Amino acid sequence: MSAEQVTKKQATDATNEPMVQYASGAKRSKHVPDYSLIPRAGLRRLAERFSLGMKKYKRNNWRLGLKDPEYIEQFKNHINEHLLEYFESGNAFDDNLAAIVWGCFALMEAEEVADRELAAKGIAIQ
Repeated sequence: MSAEQVTKKQATDATNEPMVQYASGAKRSKHVPDYSLIPRAGLRRLAERFSLGMKKYKRNNWRLGLKDPEYIEQFKNHINEHLLEYFESGNAFDDNLAAIVWGCFALMEAEEVADRELAAKGIAIQ
C-alpha cells in the first residue's frame, strides 16, 4: 500500500519540503530516495571493501577515525594509485575505485556525525 493510499493529508514542513501524514499520525518526507538506482556491481564492490576492512581490523573500526585528516590523504592516494595502475598497465591491481567510493562514504558519514554533534550543541546547521 503506498503512502498516498493511506495519507490523511499532505503538507509541508518548516523547510517547505512536502510531507506525508499517515492515518496513524506518523509523518515522513514525501521524497524517499530510490535505492534501486544504485548500480548493484558498485554496491557489491563497496560491500566487499567494507568486509575487507572488517576482516583486517574489526567491524566499524573505520568509524574511530572519522575526524582524522589521514582519511583525505588515503582517499587521494587511492585515486592516484588507480590512475597510475590503470593508465600504465591497463589493469588495476587493487580495487581502488571501490576504495575511492568507500572514502566518499566515510567522508559523508563524517559530515553527518559533525552535523549531529553541532545540532546537539544547539548550533544551527546551514
